[in-house]
Amino acid sequence: MTKRPWQEIVQEQVPIVLDEFYHPLVQTDVTLEEKLGCGTAYFDFRTNRTHMATTFLDDLHEKAAVPQDIAVRGVLKHEFGHYHHYPRECDVLMFFGHFAEGQFGKHAKSVVAYWVDIMDNLPQVLKRERGKDIRELYRGMNTLAEQMGIVSAPVRELLKFLGVNADDVAEALRTYSVDRLLTAYYQHQGKENLGVDLSDNPYLQGKLEELLAINYLDMSSEIPNFVLFGTIVDGVLQKLEERLPKVPEDVLKKLLGPAIADAPDVGDFSDDQIEGGLDKIIRKWGKERYGKIRDYVQRETGKRFDQPSKPGKSRQAGLESSELGFHDDQITYYDRLSRTYGLYIHKKPLVVDVQDTFPEGQERFHVGDAVRRLNPYSTGGRILPGITTRYKEAAGTRKDKLFKVPNLLICEDTSGSMSGKWLDQARLAGFILARNYHANEAEIGVMNFSVNTAFLLPTRELPDVYSMLCAYWGGGTFINIPKIQEYIRKIGERGSDRRLERMYTSGEDYQQLVERLPAEQQREFIEKNLTVKLKEDMRAVYEKLDTAIITDGYIANIDEVIAYINQMAVVSRNTIFLIGHSDAGEWDKLSLPNTQIIPVDKPEDLVNLAIGKARRLVPEQPRPASLFYME
Repeated sequence: MTKRPWQEIVQEQVPIVLDEFYHPLVQTDVTLEEKLGCGTAYFDFRTNRTHMATTFLDDLHEKAAVPQDIAVRGVLKHEFGHYHHYPRECDVLMFFGHFAEGQFGKHAKSVVAYWVDIMDNLPQVLKRERGKDIRELYRGMNTLAEQMGIVSAPVRELLKFLGVNADDVAEALRTYSVDRLLTAYYQHQGKENLGVDLSDNPYLQGKLEELLAINYLDMSSEIPNFVLFGTIVDGVLQKLEERLPKVPEDVLKKLLGPAIADAPDVGDFSDDQIEGGLDKIIRKWGKERYGKIRDYVQRETGKRFDQPSKPGKSRQAGLESSELGFHDDQITYYDRLSRTYGLYIHKKPLVVDVQDTFPEGQERFHVGDAVRRLNPYSTGGRILPGITTRYKEAAGTRKDKLFKVPNLLICEDTSGSMSGKWLDQARLAGFILARNYHANEAEIGVMNFSVNTAFLLPTRELPDVYSMLCAYWGGGTFINIPKIQEYIRKIGERGSDRRLERMYTSGEDYQQLVERLPAEQQREFIEKNLTVKLKEDMRAVYEKLDTAIITDGYIANIDEVIAYINQMAVVSRNTIFLIGHSDAGEWDKLSLPNTQIIPVDKPEDLVNLAIGKARRLVPEQPRPASLFYME
């Protein structure tokens, strides 16, 4: 039978394979090249396009007697399988690549490559009809290997040039071949003869029994299964290295890798895909493991991710020398982790400045001027350039009430009781709030409090906000009431001035406060006094400000705190994040008006949150009369 062009076969078979794979989002155009660097085929995750070497297809058809349509379908199913079955996304490769480095050392990449292949192939091999193409592909590759004496012609030429006996290499590969072992595994699982006979190889027979004991499709045991599989493969590769003659390292890598050298690597993904993968890693594996995986990704790609934030632009003189410790090195971690948490913010009616345009005089209309500004009455409805006039527009500002997201004040407790995982969750809550309010065009201010207090006036500069959220006082807690009043007054007085400003309480401020207290209260270091009287001239400031208090909730003067929250709630919205508070129910019983109580014992408690209750913002009104509504 006459051999048909491969491009013609590919065009016929792609729709068939796509149908079996439920039409994944891959390119239907397959790139055919005479030769590829990997020698066989590969799937490009950047473009979602499959590449095939026609020389490989020729060998399968002409030397291994694989029909053309089956050869194409087998390769397509293997390559599409990397997208559809495994690894699917790069976070899988990130984790197992990093994990394998510590477990399997120099064989780590080979172990991961073989793992990716078996997890791609096995779900297909087990299918009686649809798995025939994959099984036939591996039968054909085993036939090619046997015909070439295990070692391909180009490698034999290279070995000859290096003065290495190719037959010795072939004997070692045949005795300790991971490819033969895995093909024997597919042969057993698919219950179809793929041409592998291990009867003369008790070592590989024993390894086959070990492979058959692993339940690869149990994804709840993915990591233990990888360790078991990797230990088997690593052991075979070690035996092979012991038997192989001395060859250069680059040649050794070719001999140790899979027959289909198409396994994707972290470097095969785009920067955006890697960023998305790191987002998944940080959410799933936590801070310490994430840092190690990110470092592995940076080594593999030669690129840096999580660039350190630049220092704040307006850290005032003296703030660095205070007891407040800045931990800007933590910003990149919480910044990335907060990306994986959404937040819905209800808008509220706010009085804001709105710019309007209005006509201010007239001037001559010229060709090219905007027609909408034409004065049609100036020349009787006719347009006469140089004679017809147009309106000049000017802009003015007026007050209007619109539904918008308010600015935000984050009050973060960084006293000594807020440490360890509680401080970690407090910072995460602050970053989630800041990130999402910022995305809604709001300004964010921070009050970082302990014995002393540091303030950051509302700003659009996220790096400055993040810096203050990562700062830590430690010790006891005492809020300086006059400083809070000064802070709120500054917000109101600043007007359109948006320069970044920081302020903080000094030792003198604290001493003055303590001296005004009764003797028994002077001995109280752990006190969270948040009482602020709501003055009428500050009402407009509070109306435009949401307040989020992040604390462990153990407050001695709870009555004063409740009074403060109730005063603010007249015009503002408040959210209290109770971090690690086992008695959060006590706060719920207080029925604070316009205040949300959110207990946070674990990061998952920060998922699916909404800030502000729309029904509490707008007073109920009677339903308007309608001709179309019947009671």
